[in-house]
Amino acid sequence: MDLRLHLRTFGARTRTTCRYPARIRRACGANRTVGGCGRATRKTRPGKAHASADFYAQHEIVRPTPAECAKTLVDSTNQGTICTVCEDGWPLGTQASYILDDDGQPVVRLREGAVHTENVSREPRCSLYVQPADQAGEANARVTLIGRLEDLEENERRIAKIKFEAEHQGEWGVNKVKSCDLYSRMRVERIYYVGGYGTTATADIVSGEDFLQACSDPLKDCARDIRQEYNTRRLADLLRLCAEFAGLRDGIESVEMINIDRLGFDVLACVHGEMKEKRIQFPREMRDERDAKSNLTMMSQLSWERERNYTPAPTASLSNAVEE
Repeated sequence: MDLRLHLRTFGARTRTTCRYPARIRRACGANRTVGGCGRATRKTRPGKAHASADFYAQHEIVRPTPAECAKTLVDSTNQGTICTVCEDGWPLGTQASYILDDDGQPVVRLREGAVHTENVSREPRCSLYVQPADQAGEANARVTLIGRLEDLEENERRIAKIKFEAEHQGEWGVNKVKSCDLYSRMRVERIYYVGGYGTTATADIVSGEDFLQACSDPLKDCARDIRQEYNTRRLADLLRLCAEFAGLRDGIESVEMINIDRLGFDVLACVHGEMKEKRIQFPREMRDERDAKSNLTMMSQLSWERERNYTPAPTASLSNAVEE
């Protein structure tokens, strides 16, 4: 579609009656006259639904691989639970801080004289359970890395200490970085990854090699902010996206964007009292935050046009107007 033509749609104004429950209408400001992108609009005559929305039609569900999801999850936080084997053979789980080295392997910080430090000095086999701090419960993704801890070389210990001080600055108490801290690299042998909403929620076994070769999702650092934006300020757009691209047109009592990655995003909606999980694809892979926000805005605009049965002005006449 001609870019100038689509920019024309951002200037359309109309007023409609929201069919969603009052609580959602209040949250998304449905009593105000707004456009799909939050800009001023103008009244238009109803026309044929915009054909370009068909470009986003869903044919198959595409997600990042389990290895990519596991790498993204581990790379999005720096805290986990390390499980070591006690002298009597019983497993012990304790809190642990970590960073990732240049190869993507976790480097765990251990306290001198701590029980888990004594355990791994005797038995290096251990596991590291990771779940982001802003997620909780079985409904969300989590990963368990299984491998062996090994000592770092002198130069590697120095680099690890510098990275820990930079990444964990401001921490206090037991989490404060100390000069006597010990650092060990975890050689990951295999991984148990369990996806959250929108997946089968069964464990995928990922090899250590696949984990190392995988890349974190390019939206990992901005995903939380995008979710928050669409779950609050742009809830009206999220409702339109659900209607147009997920088929959730009536009876929505609540909706929330629960995950977003370079290939699409997941929503959880309560429809007529029933919870439904839906996956909405992007038309292509997103490269970064700007790319994702631009495509979400475009998809929101197309949903807005479909909802109002809006037809943009012919390309030819718009071209003439631009030339004039």
